[in-house]
Amino acid sequence: MATQTQIAAVQQLYIGYLGRAADKAGLDFWTNAVATGVSTLESVATGFTLSNEYKAAFGGLTNDALVEKVYTSVLGRASDTAGKAFWVDALAKGTVTADKLVATFIGALGAPDQTIINNKTFVAQTYTDTAGASYNTAAGTSVIAKVDGTAASVSTAISAIANGTVGGLTPGAALIANVSAATTAITDLQKAS
Repeated sequence: MATQTQIAAVQQLYIGYLGRAADKAGLDFWTNAVATGVSTLESVATGFTLSNEYKAAFGGLTNDALVEKVYTSVLGRASDTAGKAFWVDALAKGTVTADKLVATFIGALGAPDQTIINNKTFVAQTYTDTAGASYNTAAGTSVIAKVDGTAASVSTAISAIANGTVGGLTPGAALIANVSAATTAITDLQKAS
């Protein structure tokens, strides 16, 4: 069974490489592969770069444009001059490859930027869990788009998920899912007793 750390790491790869919250089936597949040792986070990251979704968003970009897109996907903002120069140089010298850029970038974030990716990860996971089989790619993208390093941005996104204003959800979907899970747990407990 995957740990919360593994789940968060894979969710971060979805955010960075695909610019969206993970769909439940994909998240379960990749976290199970990591948890069982079939894959590593590095191989999952490489796998994302081979997807048509990634190629449509990142394929054919210059190093300069690729770094800028990573800043936008991961942090929701334009790059800073020094940071961009560092990553473009690393790509040019081959110390970081394009398929490892997002994962390496996320691993090197300072505290303020780490807060941003942590907030995006929390919101993305909330959307993934709430949407379940009703996952909607556009909603999975939009729900994290305005999340930044502030608690207010997280609160706004969570409210949109809870009240169903994010596409693919209906108001109270989270409550319905929680009631359903609780009912199943009670039934299982009664059977066990």
